[in-house]
Amino acid sequence: MMLDLRTNLSSYMTHLLSRGQIVFTDEQAQHALQISKGALLDATQKQQRRNYLITPRHGFYVIVPPPSWYIDALMAQEQRPYYVGLLKAAELHGATHQVVMEFQVIALFGQYLQAQDLRISRAQAEERMFANLASPGFLSDVRPLLTAEQAERLTDRTMKTAFADVLTRLVGDLPGDRWARTEEMLERFGIDVSR
Repeated sequence: MMLDLRTNLSSYMTHLLSRGQIVFTDEQAQHALQISKGALLDATQKQQRRNYLITPRHGFYVIVPPPSWYIDALMAQEQRPYYVGLLKAAELHGATHQVVMEFQVIALFGQYLQAQDLRISRAQAEERMFANLASPGFLSDVRPLLTAEQAERLTDRTMKTAFADVLTRLVGDLPGDRWARTEEMLERFGIDVSR
């Protein structure tokens, strides 16, 4: 496989992962990227410092798989509920075409609230979420946090899907009853939480 000369090691690693391959050798990377051994060594060291790559043996590299490949099994083993952070959730729902560099996992949300001595009921959280959604500036507040490509792909549909996930998976675990107007707001904004 010959890649574009402008391709870097990070793109090469992403390409291999997309094919289900997590290992490569010096020779394979040099051939694919058309770079010198020294340039490859510099690039691999950079990826190792970022914890994206490990070298169990000289000249043999193992790509650290993205957390999305194993987080579900890990959290099931730990018997802990978890939720994916907003930006990663948006990526998983197709709101971005770039890889979000950090995979944030929110586990034990209720314990966090308790440890911080924060008290919020399910009804209060739902009311606040719908107030944000109803705010004309809500999407304009979110867009600066994204890359240009992510912001372009942040559509009404992807936003509603992410909203429904947070509402059912995170807020739904808070103590108390639903907000009295939740069903009305779900219908008003066309949000489906039945999935």
